Amino acid sequence: AVLIMSITLMIISSVLFTGAMLENTLEGLRAKVDVNISVFPEVLEDEALDLKRDLESLPEVESVEFINRETVLENYKARNAEDQKIIAALDELPDNPFGHALNIRAKSPELYEGIQNFLDENYPQDRADSIVDDVNYAQKAAVISRLNLIINAGETFGAIVTFFFILL
Repeated sequence: AVLIMSITLMIISSVLFTGAMLENTLEGLRAKVDVNISVFPEVLEDEALDLKRDLESLPEVESVEFINRETVLENYKARNAEDQKIIAALDELPDNPFGHALNIRAKSPELYEGIQNFLDENYPQDRADSIVDDVNYAQKAAVISRLNLIINAGETFGAIVTFFFILL
């Protein structure tokens, strides 16, 4: 009886531990997904901050990080510090060629499409008066879709394993 109880407790603790590890891994994957928006260099900071506020008001959005154009330039130079041609070309320019940027995190990976739809409707890139230069959702859509599949498969696997051990 003691052996059966020990095995049962070991199985239960293994299921709980594995479930916690799986959930932690899936949360880490969710946290790495974001969509980035670049605005044109001539866009004023107030206009970019209005876009940020509009995005923050969406129920799909968890957070929006505003990055001013000077920081965008510094980050670009840091990422390309090894390429002296790029650094020299940037130093020769009279003005900063970058606009402000926004990094958007959705509450869940499947909600990014709704955010993109909002941008298409309210800040279309194909209009002459658009402030949005680029949204990288299209480049990340396949990765986001695969991530959704992985997260859903992981959650389903965890539920099946838990159900299996409950039956034992």
